[in-house]
Amino acid sequence: WRTPQRGFSAFVFTLSGSGVIILDDGTEVNVKQGDVFISSPQGQGHYEYTPKGETWEMLWVTVWGDSPMFIPPFSDYEIRKFDNIEELRVNIQGIFREELYQDHRSEAAMEKYEQLFLISMDRALGFNESKALNRHRQELSQLWVRVSRTLSDVWTLDRLCSETGYSKSHLSRICLELYNKTPGAMITEMKMQQAKVMLINSVQSVDRIASLLGYSRLSAFSYAFKEYFGMSPREYRDTYTKLKV
Repeated sequence: WRTPQRGFSAFVFTLSGSGVIILDDGTEVNVKQGDVFISSPQGQGHYEYTPKGETWEMLWVTVWGDSPMFIPPFSDYEIRKFDNIEELRVNIQGIFREELYQDHRSEAAMEKYEQLFLISMDRALGFNESKALNRHRQELSQLWVRVSRTLSDVWTLDRLCSETGYSKSHLSRICLELYNKTPGAMITEMKMQQAKVMLINSVQSVDRIASLLGYSRLSAFSYAFKEYFGMSPREYRDTYTKLKV
């Protein structure tokens, strides 16, 4: 059941079989393999049921209304067709499998599957960005690759602007539009995600990891990590190393 005007979009992909979606206004929508039912954050509520004797394999994805990704270009609901069923199934199953397997490579593998899933979902939906926004996304993706390879460097807003040719205000606006994050928050996220992988999958000291990620003081790294994950780097390593064992 999805209540009306809930503040998130619902994407119901039918991978196989068929089902029925009933909207608040009484409309019944029949969906079958290759259909994706999409409701906007402002749309009416709905619920699903599987007709007697039918099998309905669905994938339900929730996207919060303040997300910069997958914004429905309509105010209520729509049915679209998609044909990359196996791609979606394989990627979502990969996420679940790695979450259960939990060996020393699972964290990195899950992130790859998550990225692939978002790409396959984007292809399935066919939402199109403006040419200008798409160009900015392409340009900034190259920037983030350079940043990710040199996380030990000092990446100030001035340096980011120098790399892209954007003004500070323009870069900040584009980042908020594309990612719902400031440029500084983007870099912090990249550092924290790398820190997570290094803490679990390496034996390097926390001090060394902080240095490799561009922190001159361990206290600054520990503070940033705890703000992001809710626990200190040492607590995180201890917790997730035990889970792996």
